[in-house]
Amino acid sequence: GTLLLDGGDVKAAALDLMSELDRAGAITYLPRSDRDYAVSLGLEMLKIRHLVEEEDGLLRINEANRHVLDYYANSIEHLLPPAAGDGRAAPTSATPSSAPTPIVVPAKAETQTLGKGRASAESR
Repeated sequence: GTLLLDGGDVKAAALDLMSELDRAGAITYLPRSDRDYAVSLGLEMLKIRHLVEEEDGLLRINEANRHVLDYYANSIEHLLPPAAGDGRAAPTSATPSSAPTPIVVPAKAETQTLGKGRASAESR
């Protein structure tokens, strides 16, 4: 069956992941310099692009577009500490303990990719 996740739980997991990325020294882009806003915006973008669907306040991955979420997740995996990265290496095998990652990581991937690109351009 399809796993539905509470939007609040997904946001909490995303904020935890952002903290992990900070501890690992990753450069993150935060719209309005506000983590909560960045996560909310990221989730809205995922919904607009039909990567994530919301029903009665619960979120689920749109399986037809999972490959895009996997791409996003893989694009930032190298930024995570090895122990955390190992737990997220296979976003396609969603289980209750790993399921928030495919939803959350892509939101980060969009902001991480922007931040990383900007950092690369500034460092040249």
